[in-house]
Formats: sequence, structure tokens, C-alpha cells
Amino acid sequence: MYQCTDSKQVQWRGPLWDRERVDFDPFDGQSRVPLGRSPAPSRTNEGRLHGERRLIIPILNRPKDLRWKGRWGYGKIVIRELVCSGLTRPYDIPRFLYENFGYQAFHRKELIPPLRMRGQSGLYLIRDFKRIGNEFLKYYVDFCEPKPDERVLDLGCGCGQMGILLAGFLSRDASYEGLDIDKNCIDWLEENVSPKHPNFHFQYADIYNKFYNPTGKYEAARYRFPYQDESFDSLIAKSVFTHMLERDMDNYFSEIYRVLRKGGRCLITFFLLNSESTKLINEGKSTQEFIYDLGGCRTTDENTPEQAVACSEESIRSFYEEHGLEIVEPIHLGSWCGRPSYLSYQEVVVACKP
Repeated sequence: MYQCTDSKQVQWRGPLWDRERVDFDPFDGQSRVPLGRSPAPSRTNEGRLHGERRLIIPILNRPKDLRWKGRWGYGKIVIRELVCSGLTRPYDIPRFLYENFGYQAFHRKELIPPLRMRGQSGLYLIRDFKRIGNEFLKYYVDFCEPKPDERVLDLGCGCGQMGILLAGFLSRDASYEGLDIDKNCIDWLEENVSPKHPNFHFQYADIYNKFYNPTGKYEAARYRFPYQDESFDSLIAKSVFTHMLERDMDNYFSEIYRVLRKGGRCLITFFLLNSESTKLINEGKSTQEFIYDLGGCRTTDENTPEQAVACSEESIRSFYEEHGLEIVEPIHLGSWCGRPSYLSYQEVVVACKP
């Protein structure tokens, strides 16, 4: 595992999130040096997000909720989150709103995207946005063993959840590229992150996706990443392949192999179907209802399959093998299907280019 012995290599710069310790914070508050690998988060750690709130998440992720416009649409989200918060004292409500719906970010001048952008990933609360970002930064540090001068590609960077954190980890000699199909998010990141961190760049990819970008110009199955061969030391793709069909995945695996240098690593998340997860789905224990068969994968919505896609573990393994990427065993299991032992919500697969 990569261990940083010189604390000067990992200096925090710029206005990042406050220094409070969180469940998955990969940095020590005093030394600010990556810690060693810790045990998988327990159900207690994940309970608030994927346990007690498991019933509200599918509701908030429905297409009609993501397309809400205007003051009253977001008002419904606030009301639902207040109901789910379990607050019993009325005077706690102002603090809850202050800390979770943008006011904290405004007053402290933190790099936190607006609610309308966080909501595209279901991360309406600021605390969830921070918690999951820190969680995956820890996985990236532990599994991909990055150096401060890495060349990183954040595929499907969204509203910058990983990019904002990596701005505090990567040195000025590093380079970061974020690619996403949401133009509003890319514009916000270019306006708010790139001026403070000139080595961080964001590009808009006008790729068709029936759920996220129905007016997209390019087909995912034929899209070529706008980067030269062997441009990156590592790649992150969080919640990207969970919204893609198999015919599009094949091209993305080919492009990932092309842009990674030899020895490069990639961390990708999936919803994987195997005997255990399929059984739990049939028993009604899963937080995602993958009931529509697409031949090799399943979806939760027959009309808009890209809303959430689960593929068989066998198919995903074959993609890695066909495109010359070696999986670093084991595959880290997810809690989405209701299994008792897991690492994160989705499956986490780490691979390298030999």
C-alpha cells in the first residue's frame, strides 16, 4: 500500500470542507496524511444512509423527482428530509436546514455544489454529499495507492464530489480531468473549482443517456474519450456503469484501457448480480427492484432502463478480461441488495492495466 512519509506532500489548499471527523474521513485531522486501510464500514456507519433511510431513497430517485423545477419542487424535498430526520424538537429545525440545504456552504464559502446539482445524484443533504465523498476518497487512496502527482481521470465527475476532495490531495504537479454529461455541473465546476486549482479541468461530453441526457448528440457505444492514449495513472468511475447498458459498457471499457498508462489503476462501481444478490432481490430485501430483464442485465424501469442497471458478475468479469484489464481480487461487495456483509452501497471493482 502506498504510504506518504512526507506530510508536506499532502498539504491541504483552498477552501475545502470543514475539518470535522466523519465516518469515512481518509485523513487524520492533525497530520493530514492518508491513514492505513481500515475495516469495512459497519451497518451502523451506513445505517442512516442505506438503512433507516432506505425507503425514502428510491422515492427521491424517481425520474419525476429529478425533474422537479422551481421553489415548490425543492420544498417537497426539504419536507421529506425533515420527516426522515427524526427531529423531535422544533428549535432543531433551523439548524438542520442551515447545515444541510446550502446555507452552511454559502456562509463558510465552502466548495459545495447547489442543491439542484447534488440532487441529480440523490445527495440532497450536504452531510451525505461530504460523507460519501470522503468514503470513496478513502477507497481510492487504499485501493489505487495514488501519489500526489498523479494524472487522474474522473469519469462521470458529476457535480465534483471527488474532484473537490482531490483538490486537497493532489499536488500542483498533478493533473485532474473531470468528464460528465451534465453541462450545468461542468459549467459550475469550471467557474468555481478551476480558477482556484488551475491543474483541474472539466469537460462536457454530450453523450446520449435516456435518463440523464435524453437530448445527447453522441452515442455512448461509439464515443471516444477526448484524451490521448496512456494519459492517466488512475481512473475513477463512480455510479457510471450503473446507468449504462451492456452495448455501451463495451466501448467504455475499451476507452478506459486506451487512456490508462501501463500499470495504471481504475476504481469502478457496479450493481452486480450473482446468486446471493439475485436471491435477496427475489426475497424483497433489496433497496433496488431490478425486476426487468434486458438480457445479461436488469433494470428498475422498463421504459427508462438507464435509471439503474445491474449486470451479472460474470458479464462484468468478461468485459475486464476481453479488454486486458486485470481485476485486483476480491471484488468488494455492496449493501444495495440487503446482504449483511459489505464494503459500500455499490460493488467496488479495482483493476490495473498490466
